[in-house]
Amino acid sequence: MKVEARLEKAELECLEGLNHLWIHLECVDCSVIVNFRLHLDFPEGICLLKNLNDFPEDQSHTVTVPKVDQNLDMVFELFTEKKLPLGRIFLILLFSFQNHGQFYKDQRQIPLTIVSEEASDKIIMDQEVVSLVEKMKKHTKQGYTFETIPRVIQEAITELSPLERKYRIDGVCGAV
Repeated sequence: MKVEARLEKAELECLEGLNHLWIHLECVDCSVIVNFRLHLDFPEGICLLKNLNDFPEDQSHTVTVPKVDQNLDMVFELFTEKKLPLGRIFLILLFSFQNHGQFYKDQRQIPLTIVSEEASDKIIMDQEVVSLVEKMKKHTKQGYTFETIPRVIQEAITELSPLERKYRIDGVCGAV
């Protein structure tokens, strides 16, 4: 099995930056690859959303695919919530699987440069990753649709006591 990883952008804005990570699994002999597990280990300050493919994933963002029988693509959305120091960091992909009953374990390091917001307009995008992300967002259950549910306020009609009626001001009861 061949595991490749590419970022949508090799650089990420230090504050409120958004990026996508594409992981491609290319199978040479997929008929016997089982228990593929992928764990993403990111530096502090880099946040991650659930994979866009809806593969089973635990809270530590470890994805498990029980049987790999064809080439697979996984896409993850990562972002920065707070300001990160400028410079180069590494995203670590840890993966393991069984092939013909033998256990394999490996890792990949993906360099990512954190840049200032002023330099963000010069960031070059990998168009192949961009088009894959757009295609996946259209077909995912996640959908990225946010729905606002209005709060229902129910006014209780109750009988006011004589003291409440006397001291009621703009809907607030208070003693004088």
